[in-house]
Amino acid sequence: MITMRIKVKVKKSNKNEIIKSDIEGFDIIARINVVREKNKANFELIKLISEYYSISQNQVKIILGKTNTTKIIEIL
Repeated sequence: MITMRIKVKVKKSNKNEIIKSDIEGFDIIARINVVREKNKANFELIKLISEYYSISQNQVKIILGKTNTTKIIEIL
């Protein structure tokens, strides 16, 4: 099984989208339109990444940064 780790910067936005970028040392920048409370933004980020890579949500895991806007995501 191959795993991949990506560095993600999460920003507040009017819509949910992923921008593939190497700007600021991040692999992708995720813009999310969800309030950062009770893990809602993290669940939306996992959903967004799984749709972007066309994989199951079970294959996406937040390794570092659950309470931060900078996250390390593992994709199985």
